[in-house]
Amino acid sequence: MVNNQSWSTVTGNLYQGVMIQTWCNIAAAIFAIFALFSNIGDLMSGNIFGALEWGFWDYMEILATLGSLYGFYLFFTNLRPWKELVDPMDASTIESIYTATILQIIAVVLSFIPLIGLIGLILQIVAWVLLLMAYSKLKYSTTFPAEAKEGAAKIHKAMLFSLIAAILSIIPVINLLGLVLSIFALYLTLKGWEEISKAEV
Repeated sequence: MVNNQSWSTVTGNLYQGVMIQTWCNIAAAIFAIFALFSNIGDLMSGNIFGALEWGFWDYMEILATLGSLYGFYLFFTNLRPWKELVDPMDASTIESIYTATILQIIAVVLSFIPLIGLIGLILQIVAWVLLLMAYSKLKYSTTFPAEAKEGAAKIHKAMLFSLIAAILSIIPVINLLGLVLSIFALYLTLKGWEEISKAEV
């Protein structure tokens, strides 16, 4: 029998990992924009060497990226313990999330290698499908905690909204709608993991 403390600890770490990774990714993107504007300012003022040097915003971007990696590490290392806590009927679904996460890691590494970056894209798609199916199974599970099922349903919706947002983002005029959906998907993802972490077992 799983106690609430064990569930809260493991899923709390998963939620923290997702939250840290999400906000650090956003911070890294913002810092990268600031760094770009700083470099453009240096070039326009004739300070070529200043544009080539690492500045404050470059270091902030690195720190945010390291924070994101820590969040990912926290999430990844708590998936297996989570699998041990759930009902055996749900364990295979958690294993699918674990497998999908490994595929995402491999895909990111391959994306930096010339010529085989396409394989990384294919792995990303496979991982996305695995995650979509996994959260769909969890939201309909008869053995998963009720509040956790609601959280899984939100994450499942978030993934669908993210897909729609990605499609809309490449269409002129309505790409702003894609941004709105992306923000909403982000909210659903964080809310979903929060509900999973607070579920009573």
